[in-house]
Amino acid sequence: MSRKKFAHLLEKYQRGECSPREKKFVEYWFGLVETKPQQDENEVDWQELEEKIWGQMHARMQTSETGRDSRVMPLGGRSMKWAGIAASLVLICWFLTSDRFGMNSWLPGRETGKGDWVEYKNTSSKSEMVALEDGSTVELWPDAVLQYPKHFSENKRTVHLTGKAFFDIEKNPEKPFFIYSGDIITKVLGTSFYVEAPGTSRNPKVEVVTGTVAVYEKPKAGRQQVDNIILKPNQQAVFLAGQHKFEAGLVAEPRLIGMSGADAVSRFKFYNTPLSKVVENLRLSYGIDIVLENNKISNCPLTANLAGQPLYTQLDIICAALKTKYKITGTSIQISGKGCSTNSI
Repeated sequence: MSRKKFAHLLEKYQRGECSPREKKFVEYWFGLVETKPQQDENEVDWQELEEKIWGQMHARMQTSETGRDSRVMPLGGRSMKWAGIAASLVLICWFLTSDRFGMNSWLPGRETGKGDWVEYKNTSSKSEMVALEDGSTVELWPDAVLQYPKHFSENKRTVHLTGKAFFDIEKNPEKPFFIYSGDIITKVLGTSFYVEAPGTSRNPKVEVVTGTVAVYEKPKAGRQQVDNIILKPNQQAVFLAGQHKFEAGLVAEPRLIGMSGADAVSRFKFYNTPLSKVVENLRLSYGIDIVLENNKISNCPLTANLAGQPLYTQLDIICAALKTKYKITGTSIQISGKGCSTNSI
């Protein structure tokens, strides 16, 4: 995680906009620097706190050779209130960062060494976070297994995954990141995405949240390799192993791209707005190609408040109001209809 990303995350925490996973991550690092657990949250010098936390994070990435090269943090359980962060988390942090006495055995997961590689299996019933030496993080679902080197090579970063995980990769154009999962390989420079490769499944899947990734079949001797597929935000690819091909589509719940809560509210309020402009708004908000079948519906006016609704619900409301319909074709959405009257709703 870069300094810029962490500063943005801390701002989200101040506004109360963090996801449970993000909130847990921030509060974990609070425990390293906060010395006054009774301090009023409104009186906190956030800039100073950010500098302290970042300093600690950077220092821990440069741990001595006798320490652990990666960190594992359980993400489940009840959220902690500000008043109890320091008292409870300082001890946890000590356990997480001290390996000299074998104290890490209390963690729910299991970590074993294989030469220069580490294998971590999440044996708990909740997600766990693994921080890699380059600042990238991997959130492992229960029963997932991650294999990664203690130190990445000079020209690439490679890990192996079985199960489901969310990757947040630190950007480094000089050192691409590769995830080997089942029959596929995912290549990224810096982005966030899900990879699911259950041991019992022949159809691994990749879902992109931010950035762009390339996915291709693992090469095998005597077999022609299928073309790779490029995925953008809110797109997914399922590898059909029996047919040796990828099936691209949209994720089940598309996410807003680079937008704060306030922007999302104002952006989705429409008053007599032509459908063409509504669609362009959705296209920019989700990064998804949305096409109007004909010009007869492009000027149909929409008056509606779509804020707070997921994309497919927004489309349901639009189509019900304008007597149109939509269908998903691959990674795009098509809206069709016969046209409309000049009356707004």
